[in-house]
Amino acid sequence: MQLKFIHKILLLANLLILVLFIPWFLINSNLEFVIYAGVVLFFILLIGLSLKKIPYSNESLICLTIWAFLHMSGGAIPVADVRLYDLILVKLSNSLPILRYDQIVHTFGFFTATLVSYDILKPHLKNKTKNFSLLLIVVMAGCGFGALNEVIEFIVGLLDPGAGVGGYINTWIDLCSNLIGAILAVMYIKNFDK
Repeated sequence: MQLKFIHKILLLANLLILVLFIPWFLINSNLEFVIYAGVVLFFILLIGLSLKKIPYSNESLICLTIWAFLHMSGGAIPVADVRLYDLILVKLSNSLPILRYDQIVHTFGFFTATLVSYDILKPHLKNKTKNFSLLLIVVMAGCGFGALNEVIEFIVGLLDPGAGVGGYINTWIDLCSNLIGAILAVMYIKNFDK
């Protein structure tokens, strides 16, 4: 299959992201993000191999690239005495660590995963009407990818006990952030998808 120009640009951008961040993670013995870089590489390969069969929108592919960069940055960039992922951007609660960079990345990431879910489902739809049932299924697909992400975080936490994936509160906030991202994605799909 002949790659479109945008596919080539996005592939190069994703490979550049990995080439820039993986050595940093290796030098700093950051096993957590070496594993995440492997996950990003896996999804680059999966999407590349499925491009012939799945008509991913340019918006989805661009968002996936931005997500990869935001994710890798979160584990690599220190701000004051914490990594970017742990930085509270706006203190919205005295009892919960909200609103952290991590939660913004989760919201954006599962907005993106929901767009990709819709791209996968769309060619199989006979009726192109974006009714409540379809949008609910797409939200649940995005949330399913979010749950898979939390399983990956759990495995990373087992493999690297020093990983910064957090405990139950972090998982619950992540899942809520994922749901918000999925809902925002179906709002986008409902109003802007042609």
